[in-house]
Amino acid sequence: MAQLFRGTTAWALGVLLLLAPLRGEEAAVEPGHPALSQAVCTLIAAESMFELGQGAEFCRQALRRLHRPEDRQFCRQLLASALLQRAAYLLTTVRDASPQSEGELQFLKKLVRLGARDAEEALELVPDAAEPYYLLGRFLLMQGKSEQARELLQRALRYPAADVRLQARALAVLGHLSDDPRQQRLYLDRACRLAPGDAEVRLGRARFLAQQRQWAQALADLDAALQAEPKHLDVRLLRAEVLLKLRRHEQAQGELKKLQKLAPGHAQVHLLLGLLASTQHRFAEAAQAFTRAIAFRGATPRLLALRAQALLRAGQRQEALRDARAAVELEADDPYVLTLALGVLLEGQGPGAVKPLLEQALRNHPHHGPLWYLEAVRLEKQGQGAAALRAATRALQEDDSLISARLLRARFYQRRGRWDLAAWDYEQVLRHDPDNTTALNNLAWILATAPQPQLRNGPRAVQLARRACLLTHFRDAATLSTLAAALAEQGRFDEAVHWAVQALRAAPGRLQKQVAAELQSYRRRRPWRQQVVRSRSGPAGAALRQR
Repeated sequence: MAQLFRGTTAWALGVLLLLAPLRGEEAAVEPGHPALSQAVCTLIAAESMFELGQGAEFCRQALRRLHRPEDRQFCRQLLASALLQRAAYLLTTVRDASPQSEGELQFLKKLVRLGARDAEEALELVPDAAEPYYLLGRFLLMQGKSEQARELLQRALRYPAADVRLQARALAVLGHLSDDPRQQRLYLDRACRLAPGDAEVRLGRARFLAQQRQWAQALADLDAALQAEPKHLDVRLLRAEVLLKLRRHEQAQGELKKLQKLAPGHAQVHLLLGLLASTQHRFAEAAQAFTRAIAFRGATPRLLALRAQALLRAGQRQEALRDARAAVELEADDPYVLTLALGVLLEGQGPGAVKPLLEQALRNHPHHGPLWYLEAVRLEKQGQGAAALRAATRALQEDDSLISARLLRARFYQRRGRWDLAAWDYEQVLRHDPDNTTALNNLAWILATAPQPQLRNGPRAVQLARRACLLTHFRDAATLSTLAAALAEQGRFDEAVHWAVQALRAAPGRLQKQVAAELQSYRRRRPWRQQVVRSRSGPAGAALRQR
């Protein structure tokens, strides 16, 4: 950020050096020039905010003692340059900070106020330049004054700027202030065209794309931003998050290792490490990462809810319930926190205990899809299948990308023999998550064993089942027996027998009888026909195999 304003100071100092020999004796600087000389010398060598502040004070002293208009004008420009450069340093400092205590947070607020004062003073000195409007707008935005910030940023676009990147950044910020996604995209695209190599501008568009779940496009912008600023903390943090969304776990792990070196005390780094560990089913490690994040940031409701979820999966039920209750008490109105915490309470305490809390959450947030999914799970646990199906459908009406709700609804359809509707839901899951083993396995099972001939598709069933087996390392009885059924549907009974034998060896006791029956069918050269659910994922996400 400060690099955008270094040119302004250099320009002002250059003007001084150029004009001095042209003025001759008539242009001798008035008394007061020692302070001006001190200001010039200080600003030339300035390497810190403190030295920039000293230079600005020398300019103020000189301004009080100078009388000739041209000298005063030059001094005003020099003072504005010093103020703008210090404000830019302050903006960068606040942007990259990660406060770990209330004291640090209050110190950052003081820096924001100081930066706003510097930008405001510079605006009085040079009201026809873009820089003070932009910086003051950014600081006011940090203080929550979005309408005033919007007006200043729009005015920044009307004046010339020393660097086109400043105008691009103003456009990017205005984009985020817009309530219309189309307008946001127009602002951000225009900003990227103006300054395609600017990290801040690329980061701004990447954030918008991430909000729209356009992960691949967001990653492209973040990669471009890193080429401009390899150590930009916010870029790397968002990049790690996007890689997790794209399920590129090895790349995410590499990015997080770099972040641990770059910002070892940053709470967001440990939060992302916890999310990565949870995704890889390393729940004890995830809980430890969330605990470190809490140590750096404090016990926020979101971190408590995430740790509760990890603790429950790690088998620490009491600790998980404690964190979940604390999260609900601290933040009873955040639907994201409520979904995580109530999910833990639902699994740890049962549907009866969580019913009043969940009903209240749905009254407060009737358009939050994940809460409707939890309601569907609760109703299923209480044996209310029809109501659970309606709740799962409502969840998908609110958010059609909810994979868990779609899988749950597909299982309901399978239990009712609605193979066509179940297959459609599994197809939608695979559009969002091509490697979802539950959808791969269950869709393959439908395509191989559905009683309606028009639904069966042996070649595709084999393709899907083989992919599910690869993802489960050919060790899961459900996917192995599904592969056997798919091969039998194609008339490849010898191969079907081979994989059914493998499935029988891997099957737990409760499944062995069913898999043995399938094996006998293939030995008789008959494909399998069945109308019950095969699933590797239970209602609340726990491992479950239903036949």
